[in-house]
Amino acid sequence: EEKYGLTKRALGVYEKYTAYQLCIAKTMQHIGITAHTRPIYERAIAGLEDSLVDSPAAKICGEYAKMEASLHEIDRARTAYVYGAQLADPRRNPEYWGEWHEFEVS
Repeated sequence: EEKYGLTKRALGVYEKYTAYQLCIAKTMQHIGITAHTRPIYERAIAGLEDSLVDSPAAKICGEYAKMEASLHEIDRARTAYVYGAQLADPRRNPEYWGEWHEFEVS
């Protein structure tokens, strides 16, 4: 959207992404890393995956995977990375693929 679409639409996507991040952070701060954050991550991914901006949903998938890995939920973390890989073009988002590689190697 930023390069080929409407700037207003791109800003809307960024606002949604920021709102989801804030919601996740506040939930973790006040309730802790529990089952309450999983549905928020899943809603964030679903709400952002249709955007044409360099997939903020993939970033959320990476964050979700890191949270699951911190809870030693390795299968859940891997599933989040696999899902996010469908949304992250390796040519445009090499950071995502680097994170996933580090996860798998360590």
